[in-house]
Amino acid sequence: MFYCYNSGLMEDPFIIGSLPRFSQPEIYRTFMTYARSFTMRFLAIGTLIFCCCQNLIAQTTTWIDTTTLTYISKWDTASNSWYNTGRRLATYGLDGEDIDYLVQDGDTISNVWLNYISFTKTDTANKVDLLYKYWDDINAEWTDFNSRKVSNTYDSLGNVIDFSWLNNWDSLAVNWDTLWHYMYHINYNNDSTISSSVTYGYDVSWKKKDSIFNEYFQGWKIGHHYLYDDLNNSWNYSSKDSLTRISDVEKQYFGDISSNFYWRTYYRVEYNDNGDILEHIKHLKDTVSNNWVYCSKRNSTYDIDNHLVDLILANWDITSNTWINYLRETLHNGINTSLKELKFAEFKVYPNPTHDLLNIIFNMRQTGTLRLYNIVGVEVKNIELNDELTSEIYLANLPVGVYVLKLSQKGEPSILRNIIVAK
Repeated sequence: MFYCYNSGLMEDPFIIGSLPRFSQPEIYRTFMTYARSFTMRFLAIGTLIFCCCQNLIAQTTTWIDTTTLTYISKWDTASNSWYNTGRRLATYGLDGEDIDYLVQDGDTISNVWLNYISFTKTDTANKVDLLYKYWDDINAEWTDFNSRKVSNTYDSLGNVIDFSWLNNWDSLAVNWDTLWHYMYHINYNNDSTISSSVTYGYDVSWKKKDSIFNEYFQGWKIGHHYLYDDLNNSWNYSSKDSLTRISDVEKQYFGDISSNFYWRTYYRVEYNDNGDILEHIKHLKDTVSNNWVYCSKRNSTYDIDNHLVDLILANWDITSNTWINYLRETLHNGINTSLKELKFAEFKVYPNPTHDLLNIIFNMRQTGTLRLYNIVGVEVKNIELNDELTSEIYLANLPVGVYVLKLSQKGEPSILRNIIVAK
C-alpha cells in the first residue's frame, strides 16, 4: 500500500505572476529532488520560491514595469466550483525583475483582504537577498517575528552557486535563529548542467547534511544521493534518481538504496515548444500490485505572450479513480470585487537611503496625498494620488538628512515612513 500526498512544492501559493517558467529545468529538478527528503523539504520550498519570484530561473518572457494580480483559489467539492482564498500583487521594474510583492488572505467573515506576507528584494553585486515578513493583525504592522531571509550568490556566468536560508529574526539577540539556518552549494559542468550539490546545516558550526552527484549519459541522467554521517565523518549512499527525456516529455524516477531497492516515485513532465511546463504528474509505486498509481498533478496555461496565466493542482482519488481539483492560481488584469479592499492601507519605499529617485509601492490602489516633511516639520514635496498603485519622488535636490513621508487619505489614518536622503 502507499500514502499519496501533494508535495509542498506543488501546494505553495507562490507560482503565477512572478513564477515558474523553468526554461532552466535542471535547477527546478534539483530542488524537487531535495524535497523528497522531509528534513530538506522546507529548504527546497524556500529555494524554489526565491528562485521563481526573483526570476533567477530564466524566463522566455517577463513582465516589464508593471504590477500583476494573481488570485489563489481552492476547490469546493460540495458546489464543484472554485472559491478565492488569497491573492498576490507582484511588482516588476524596467529590467523585468521582481521588485517585491504582497500576499493577502481573503477573510470571508469580514469580507476583506488581509495582509499575510510581504517580500522585498535587494541586489548587491553578485548576490540577491529576499526578505519576507508576516503581518501582525493586532498591531497592524509587518513584524520581524518568524521573518525569513534567503540569498543567492552567482558566479561570473550567472549560475546560482550558493543559496542560504535564515529564519526567525531575534530582535533581542540581533541575529537570526540558527535552527533553520541552511546553506546550499551547487557545482556545474562546462555545459552548465549541475555536477553536484551539497547542503549544510548550522549547529554551532556548519555541518554537511545532504549531497547529490550527477552522472550524464546520452539522453539521460543518474543522480546519486547521500546523507552525511557525523559520527563516522563519511557520506552514506541513500537514494538515487534516473531522468530521461524524449522530445517534449521528461520522465524522472526516485528510489531508496536498500536490500529491496525499487523505484518509489515517478514524475512525468510535458513541455511546450518554449520549454515551459504544460503538465507535471506525480506517481507512486503501489508495493502490493507493483503498479504505478497517480498521486498529484499540475496543469499550466500560457497566454499569447507566453506568460503563465492559469495553473491548476489536483490530487488523485484512489476511491473514485478520478482527479479531484485542489488549488488554482489565476492571473487577473482587473480587481476582484467579491471581497472588499484591505482595511489597512500599506506602502513600501525603495531604495532607502536614496540620493535620487524614491519609488513607492502601495498594496492597493490609493487616492489621496503623499507629503514629504523635513526634520523640523516643513513640507518640502507633495504628490496627489488618483487610483495609483505606484508613485515616485525626485529627491536629488534635497539636502542630506532624515525626512518623513506621509500618506493621507480621506477617512483613513495617516501612514508615515522615515526617508533618508544621502549623497
